[in-house]
Amino acid sequence: MEMEFDDPRVADLRRREIERNIPLVVVVAIVLVLGIIGNLFSIVFYGFSKKRTVTNFLIAALALNDLLANFIFWDEIVIIFQSFTFTDKTGCKTVYFLNNWILINSVILLAVIAIDRYRRICHPFSKQISSRAACFIVLGVTMVTFCLTLRETFLADIVAKPVKMNDNSTVYGYFCVHTDDKTYTSLIQVSHLLNIVLFLTSIILMIVLYVLVIRKIVTTRLSMTHSTVFSKDLTSSSAQTEDTGVSEAEKNYVPTKNGQTNATNDDDSLIPQNGKTSNDNRPKTHILITDATSSASDPQTYNGHARKENGYTPCNKKINTKGSVTLQHSKAANEAEDEKAKKNNKAERGVTTMVIAFTAVSILSFVPYFGTMIFAGRHVSTEDNLSNMGKKVARQFYMLNCVVNPYIMCYFNTRFRRFISSFVCRRTCQLSSE
Repeated sequence: MEMEFDDPRVADLRRREIERNIPLVVVVAIVLVLGIIGNLFSIVFYGFSKKRTVTNFLIAALALNDLLANFIFWDEIVIIFQSFTFTDKTGCKTVYFLNNWILINSVILLAVIAIDRYRRICHPFSKQISSRAACFIVLGVTMVTFCLTLRETFLADIVAKPVKMNDNSTVYGYFCVHTDDKTYTSLIQVSHLLNIVLFLTSIILMIVLYVLVIRKIVTTRLSMTHSTVFSKDLTSSSAQTEDTGVSEAEKNYVPTKNGQTNATNDDDSLIPQNGKTSNDNRPKTHILITDATSSASDPQTYNGHARKENGYTPCNKKINTKGSVTLQHSKAANEAEDEKAKKNNKAERGVTTMVIAFTAVSILSFVPYFGTMIFAGRHVSTEDNLSNMGKKVARQFYMLNCVVNPYIMCYFNTRFRRFISSFVCRRTCQLSSE
């Protein structure tokens, strides 16, 4: 049947549709503007002004992809204004190709970031993704998704569909959809299946990797807490040694006549020079031997003075401060390394939490879109169905996938917030001075 574009009923239907869609157009425009602003800040911060790590590079690449998406998604507003009368075949093919390419590329880049987080958290000592490799991965993913979605330029077309109006009359509206040519039916089904497989594979991969990452973070926190408690016990024990200058093990050594030392308990009597047990109530003497070789030189001297009391010959004692200083230096170095490791772990956990958050939001943004596409056909031939505002909002919900990431980053990253605040303050001061 010949398409009757000049049918006045179609023009009247289009006019009513534009009036209904004004709130939707305003909301979509605001969302896209916010997405452009937020992703611009993300690109500058993670791509240029922040330390260039692999994770920051991948986040900047995702922000660049989302920035392009926010420019491309303006074609949805054009389509809204051309409801029932969209007849530009080239524009239709371009819209289908660009929208599919940018969305699939965004989801796969999220999966690449998940792989990087998994490697850094769960296998920190294994070989990591290098900056060069990350660059090739991003370019490779972009080229592969580009080639995969080129098929949309052959499958998209302008199709005339009958629309039953509220007055029970029927008109033909023009829609940008997959072609109704029967020769492409199998290819269209394969195209849908490929999109679903790519999407679900990426989602499942991200869920599995982030579950492993969360489990690793939780177990690491528990082990660090246990280590901290154990360290405090050791610290309190060593503090007693530092207060007296003598450890518990060293307190159990007593000198003998021949210069050797014997271990004794606190209740043991001192062994006199003649080898017999002394029963007197003489107070016990604890001697710290810090230099074993000093007693061999002159067992009868202590700091250059001869000393022998009541048949006891104390060993020669020479204070060795070198070992003590070395021990203190080693302890300070270990504490500094532990503190640095804790800071690095905390930073990695913060980045991982932020990435998990915007990945989860990105996944959830597709739920309303797929829900309407699966359970409610887009082009059911009634005016009420095609004009349903709830379904239209759900179909545009996927745009949030490329909009919300910078604002989630802003919530989790204090430096990112400071960067935006300083930029806004500088621009405000410049404008006020002019």
